[in-house]
Amino acid sequence: SLSFLGSLVYLLNLSTAQHYYVPLEMFATHFATLPWIFLFGTKFIEDGKKKSLLLLALTTLIAAPSAHTPTLFYVFFGLFTLYTCFLAFLSKTRLKHVLVALSTILVLNSFWLLPNIYFVINHGKLVAESKIHSQFSERAFLTGKKYGDLKNTAILKNFLFEWGEYDDTQKKFVGLLDEWLDHIKKSQVYLIGYSVFAFVLLGIFRAYKKKNSYGLALLPVFAISMFFIAND
Repeated sequence: SLSFLGSLVYLLNLSTAQHYYVPLEMFATHFATLPWIFLFGTKFIEDGKKKSLLLLALTTLIAAPSAHTPTLFYVFFGLFTLYTCFLAFLSKTRLKHVLVALSTILVLNSFWLLPNIYFVINHGKLVAESKIHSQFSERAFLTGKKYGDLKNTAILKNFLFEWGEYDDTQKKFVGLLDEWLDHIKKSQVYLIGYSVFAFVLLGIFRAYKKKNSYGLALLPVFAISMFFIAND
């Protein structure tokens, strides 16, 4: 039942709603495949079976379009490495399985990863010199920081609430999420959001108390994600 409720939170949270207001293929692919990669990665680390590795490899290939934005892959791979290493340590499983799982992901993504690394080494400065970086990056960071407090992070309300879209009927820009602005003003909506966050904290405490290896292995993933989202 807890797994079912967790999956509902993954699908039906405010961050998911914001994502599908401005859907980008790489983020949609990442959103769809991330839980499966963690699932099959966990299964292979625990049982070492070829079937589990094959499922991990297949899901990795399906997830490859998310690397349209390479930094998305780098963040995922770093956090997945942390998770698998912690899981192997906590559950006393063989580190060999972790190395095989990580190597499989790297090899299957090498068709774009190697050219990208080459570009970063030889032409990385072009990104810093680009117009979109100079005109947009600082604004994006400051807008994200505005919503980077604990109040907004707890309900996953982010910078898209600050963005606008052009309404052709009114001939002006209006709020991108103006419908949701009215919705989340209701006290019961905030109550639900903060209750879910309270259950998350309770889950962390329970994982620590019960020494649940899955929960403890996911804790570094949660902590690092919170650090960057709650940046104020």
